[in-house]
Amino acid sequence: MVLAFASVVAFGQAEVPSYATQQEYEFSKNLGGIIDPLILNDRVSVTWSSNGVGALYRWETAHGEWEWKFANCITGNVVRAFDHSALASALRDAEVRNAQEKRLNLQVIFFDSALLSMEFSLGQNRWEWRDREKKLTKLPASERPGQQRRGNISPDGKWRIETKDFNLRLVAMDGSSEIALTEDGKQTDFFASALWSPDSSKVLAMRRKPGDRKDMYRITVRTADDVRPSLTRQPYDLPGDKLDADRWVLIDIPSGKVTDVQAREMDFPWDRRVFWSADSRYFVYYDLHRGYQQVDVNKVSASDGSVASLLSDSSKTFVDPNNFKVERSPDGKSLYWLSERSGWNQIYKIDCDSGKIDQLTDGKFVVNSYQFPPGASGDMLVEISGRESGNPYNSYWYRLDQKSKKLSLLTPGDGHHTASVSPDGRWVFDAYSRPDFPFQYSIRDASNGKEKVSMGACDASAFLKAGFEFPKPYITKDRDGKFDIYGLAWVPSKRASRGKLPVIEYIYAGPHGHHTPTSFAPYSRNQMIAEMGFYVYQVDGRGTNGRGKAFQDYSYQNLGDAGLPDHMKWAKEFTEIIPEMDLTQGVGIYGYSAGGYDSTRALIAHPDYYKAAVSLCGNHDHRTDKVWWNELWMGYPITDAYKEQSNIENAAKIEGDLLVIAGLDDDNVNPFAGTMQLVDALVKADKRFDMKLLPGRNHNLGGWYVDRMIIDHFLRHFQRKRDGMSP
Repeated sequence: MVLAFASVVAFGQAEVPSYATQQEYEFSKNLGGIIDPLILNDRVSVTWSSNGVGALYRWETAHGEWEWKFANCITGNVVRAFDHSALASALRDAEVRNAQEKRLNLQVIFFDSALLSMEFSLGQNRWEWRDREKKLTKLPASERPGQQRRGNISPDGKWRIETKDFNLRLVAMDGSSEIALTEDGKQTDFFASALWSPDSSKVLAMRRKPGDRKDMYRITVRTADDVRPSLTRQPYDLPGDKLDADRWVLIDIPSGKVTDVQAREMDFPWDRRVFWSADSRYFVYYDLHRGYQQVDVNKVSASDGSVASLLSDSSKTFVDPNNFKVERSPDGKSLYWLSERSGWNQIYKIDCDSGKIDQLTDGKFVVNSYQFPPGASGDMLVEISGRESGNPYNSYWYRLDQKSKKLSLLTPGDGHHTASVSPDGRWVFDAYSRPDFPFQYSIRDASNGKEKVSMGACDASAFLKAGFEFPKPYITKDRDGKFDIYGLAWVPSKRASRGKLPVIEYIYAGPHGHHTPTSFAPYSRNQMIAEMGFYVYQVDGRGTNGRGKAFQDYSYQNLGDAGLPDHMKWAKEFTEIIPEMDLTQGVGIYGYSAGGYDSTRALIAHPDYYKAAVSLCGNHDHRTDKVWWNELWMGYPITDAYKEQSNIENAAKIEGDLLVIAGLDDDNVNPFAGTMQLVDALVKADKRFDMKLLPGRNHNLGGWYVDRMIIDHFLRHFQRKRDGMSP
C-alpha cells in the first residue's frame, strides 16, 4: 500500500482533492433536479390532427411553464392551439383546482384542427374541449372491456376452442353442443394452443412435449405478513437444458380430421409467429432452430399439411433474432424479411405464391425498421443507420420506392433522428440531436423530405452558462485498425478547478444492441459520477450490434472479450483531446447485468489497465443464466468456451478492487446462481472484495443508495474519502 500510494503521488495526483464533502454528495444526488430547469424542450412529441393538416405539441416557455402549439403543415405556420386561459378557467369551474393557464398538463388523445376541438385526459378523467364555443365537457369513463369469453373464438363467432385434460374440444357459442377435437393428448404430449383459419373451417393447433422445466430459487428476507424469510421458486431454463418441443397439427372442423404438418419438431419454444393466408389456403410460420444458427420460414398447405420452404437464413455463428424479422405485407400476399445474409441487415420481399425473393435494399448500412404509410402507393418509410457520414449508429429516415429501389433521404441533419408519421402518411415529424447537439424539431413532407414547418430547438444555453458541458464524442479505429469505434466521454462541470482526474468506464457490451448514447440527454448516471471528480467514458467495441454482421460476429463464443481492447485503445487516444484524463493510476469500471459480467471480466483479462470495478447484478457464468440469451452468443451445444469465459471459474485471476452488488429478489439474473457463486469462488481463492446484497431489490436496482455505493467505491480506491471516513 505504501508503494501504491507513493506511485500515485509520483504521477501528480496531489492535484486531486483528498476528500469528498457532503456538499459534493448532495450536488451529485440532486443533479437531475439541478439540470432539469436548465434545459427547455428536450422531450417534444406530437399528436397528429385528425384531418391530417398538422400536429399539436407542448412547448416550454420557461421552466415549469409551457403552451400548446399547432404546426400547420399546409401553411407552414405555428400558432397557439387553443385559448389556454379559457380552458384553464373552465377546468377550475369544473373543480380541477390546479388548472393553470401556463401549466396545462394534458394528455391529448385526439385533436381536430378544423373544429378546434380536442379530447384529453387530466388526472383520472377524460374531457372534450371545443375552443370556438369555449365549451368543456366531461366524458364518460372509458368502458372497461368485459371479461373475455373463455376459449378461442372462431372468426364467424359460432364456435370456441377450449383445452381440457391436455386435449382440445369445440364448444358452440350458443351452448348447444360440444365436440372433442382431439383425444390422444397427455401430460407428456399435450395440445398447447390453437389458431383459427380466417374462414373458420380449420384450426392450427400446437402439440408440445415439455422439457425439463427446472426451477431457480430466491430468498425474500421478510414479507409484509411474516418475519420469516420466504422461498420463491421460478421456472428457469438454463443453457443445455431440455426445452419444450413443439409440432403443428391441422384440424378440419367439418370433418374432424386431424393432419400432422409434415415438418420437423421445433426445438426452441420462442417466437411462434404464424400468418394465415386471407383465403385460408395455407399458413406461414417461423421456425428458429436451437443454437440460433438457422431460421426457416415455411409455407404449409391447409389441405394436406405439406410444407414448402419460403426462405431460410443460416450462419456459422448466429442468426441474430434482434435483426431477423418477418412481417406480412398490408395486402397479405407477400412477406417482408429483414436479413443479414449479405452481411448487412437489408429488406427482402417474398411472394407467398411463387416464392420469388426480391432484395429491396442493398449496401453497407443497417436497416433498423420500416413501415407502410397510408396512401404511399407501395412506397415504404425506412429507418437506416450507417448510410450517412458521421456517427455510424445515427438513424435517418428514407422513402423507399419498391419498384426502382431508390432511397430518398427524408430527415437530413447530422444526428440521430426519431420520426413520427402522420396517420395519412403525408408528413413526418423529425426530432434529431447528438449527445453534444440539442434537439431540432421539424415537420417534413413524407414524399421528398422538404421541410414544411420549423418547430424550434431545445434550448440548453442555461445549462452551458451554469458551467456544464455536453458529453464529448470521439471515433477511432478498433484494435486491428479495421472498424470505426464510437465512444463518448462525460466531464465534470466547471464549478471547481479540475486538473488531472481519475477515469471511470461504464460498460455494457451485450451483443444484442449498441449502447453508447446517440441522442441529446443532459442528465445521466455517468454525469453524476463525473461530478464527484472523475472523467467517465462509454464505448461500443467490436461484438456489439448495429454495425453489420462481421462487427457483431466477434462476440460469438467470445463474450469474455467484451470489446475491452477496443475500449482501452479508444480511451488512450482520447486523452490526447482531454489530457486531464489520467490513466496512469489505472481505470475504474462499472456495469449492470451483462455489464456486471463485463466489469468483473476486466479485472481478469486486463488487470494492468483496470484497477477497480463495480459489478451490479452480474451474470458471471453463462451456464447459470437464461437459456435464450446465453445460447445465442455462446452457442449450443455447450462447449468449453462457457467454462473458459466464466468469471466464477476464473475468480482466482481477479486482480484489483472489486465490489459486487446484487438484489436478492432478482428474477432476471438469479443472484444465488450468479453473484453468490462468484462470491463463493472469491472466498475459496482468498481474494479481497466488497459485497452489497440488497433485500427486496430486483434486477433494476436503481436509486441513490446504489449510486452512492458506486461512487464510494471509486472514491475510496482513488485515495479519496467521505467526511470522517478513511478510504
